[in-house]
Amino acid sequence: MSLELQQKQKQTLHLTTYMKQSLAVLEMPIADLASFLESQAQENPMLEYEPFDFSIVNRLSSYYAKASTPESTEQFYNYEAKPETFTEYLKLQLSELSISSQQKILGKLLIEDLDKRGYLEDSIDALAPEWHCSFAELEEALKIVQSLHPKGVAARNLQECLCLQLEPYETLAAHIINNNLSLVGENAQQKLCQIYQLKPKEIKAVLERIRSLNPIPAQGFAAKSPTVYVIPEAIVDENLKVELIGINDANLKVNSYYTKLLESGCDATTETYLKEHLQKAQALIKSLQERGNTLTRILQTLITVQKDFFRQGKAGLKPFAHKDLAKLLAVHESTISRAIKDKYIVCTQGAIPLKDLFSNGLTNGVNILSAAAIKVALCKLIAEEDKQHPLSDRELVFYLQKQNITISRRTVAKYRETCNIPPASKRKRKSLFIF
Repeated sequence: MSLELQQKQKQTLHLTTYMKQSLAVLEMPIADLASFLESQAQENPMLEYEPFDFSIVNRLSSYYAKASTPESTEQFYNYEAKPETFTEYLKLQLSELSISSQQKILGKLLIEDLDKRGYLEDSIDALAPEWHCSFAELEEALKIVQSLHPKGVAARNLQECLCLQLEPYETLAAHIINNNLSLVGENAQQKLCQIYQLKPKEIKAVLERIRSLNPIPAQGFAAKSPTVYVIPEAIVDENLKVELIGINDANLKVNSYYTKLLESGCDATTETYLKEHLQKAQALIKSLQERGNTLTRILQTLITVQKDFFRQGKAGLKPFAHKDLAKLLAVHESTISRAIKDKYIVCTQGAIPLKDLFSNGLTNGVNILSAAAIKVALCKLIAEEDKQHPLSDRELVFYLQKQNITISRRTVAKYRETCNIPPASKRKRKSLFIF
């Protein structure tokens, strides 16, 4: 085996500190953003932060009271956000990929098999016969799941988890992870220098990169029990006009005292210090402005596309995926995912998460209906059924076909279960489920 050096030219995208900060600010819900900005203002003398007025919730509840029933007003006061779990987050991404139905089924099964860290619990060899598929099919499905965000998900061990987070050109880091990970833990830089014939600063840079990787992909996602109270980002009134009510660049400004001090002249050390922090302050303000602009564009587009939802409720929801919005706004799908994560609006339909304005669709040759609209039709049939003779899933298929909604019995069962509706045998002579 001969070793040789090759020089290749390759274009890669590296996120700058400003880009990383902008993405982080975009993803934060109001409560987290408020805490983040307050901490930044404490660390940076060039920043002045006016705390977000959380009493805005009273104004929202007043608007909601005028737009809704007394029962739903009470719901708003006690509204709790259901945090998105790691499994839900992965399944949502999987549902939007252009892959075969078999790959989606296997992908969902693999996601459900992940442990609390986000690692694959069982081996492919054991799962393939259990799920009646070939090893190659399952291996391909695993690669699809491993391509989802966050990087490192569905790894079979720590080494694979870390390597999945590396770029293809980071071969040295991958080799160290796979062969000398224990030396990384011991910070044995000198020994690694000897093994790889590199200078200390080169090894140090690689070790810093390895330590920056996340060994627990599921970390930071919601558990099943915590309570999170909703603070909406915007109001959409009955005329479908949107008003951002969350934190914006008006809450953050450059400190005028230190700006004047910088302009009037000061010693070199102070000038360097103030200029550095001024640059950071201006970058953060710009990130906040971009967050507001992005959310406004997203909301205005969603309101245009889903106007029937705001007037009719879930029955008016149209099929619309993240990729559809990303195409309309000429941005990456990941930008949409970040922007809507844990974000809420208040409208005539109540306080709703932005993710509820997206829905998969089914084409039946006559209409293209969203999954949410089909669920509404399904629940209406069940609500109006004879309580002594509840409709079976096959009968529900028949009555849905009469409404030009053609779906399989298995899909009916799945939608029924997601609406927490029991099968016909358990609905007999029992109180109706209210959707």
